[in-house]
Amino acid sequence: MSEDFSISIDMKDLDQTFKKVLRELKHIKGVKVGYFRDYKYPNGRSLIANALTHEFGADVKIPDYAGRLYKHISKLNSKIFNRKGRSLKKGIKNWLKVDIKKTFKIPARPFMDITLNKYADEWVKDFQKNLSNERDIGMQLLELGDSIKSDIAHTINSNLPPPNAKSTIRKKKSTQTLIDTKKMVTSIHREIVLSGE
Repeated sequence: MSEDFSISIDMKDLDQTFKKVLRELKHIKGVKVGYFRDYKYPNGRSLIANALTHEFGADVKIPDYAGRLYKHISKLNSKIFNRKGRSLKKGIKNWLKVDIKKTFKIPARPFMDITLNKYADEWVKDFQKNLSNERDIGMQLLELGDSIKSDIAHTINSNLPPPNAKSTIRKKKSTQTLIDTKKMVTSIHREIVLSGE
């Protein structure tokens, strides 16, 4: 697996008018913005794994122990479910073990790709327009990184289709896609990339 999931702006992509600045700053390659390997959810799950799952979609396998559901069959209502994990015993009637699906699909919601396609030209134009010999290039790149962070967060918050499944809405108590704990929005980071990295 990759060490990070990020958008990188390489200084080489900039217009020829900035060759002088580039020569003076050979040690800086650019800026990257996204999710880096050191950041994790409180439960230990990697933010990069979560971001990649949402970007590209995934089929998630449910552990076998989570696939048990018992259905109570009664004359009055044959659709009463018991989720307390009662075991089936010989001689007990009216309880039927029902298998639930062992995998579920998380659809792709490509927030990074959408952000890159929508804003990349704007980022480069703004950076070129604001580039100044009088200001530290590192600070200017960090400001560009902040702009990219803001655009990624905006895309995540835009409720990307497809809509959440009914089961997800019940669990989260929200129809908002990609937002549950807000950790994916608050954990977007940016950093300077040095030459040789």
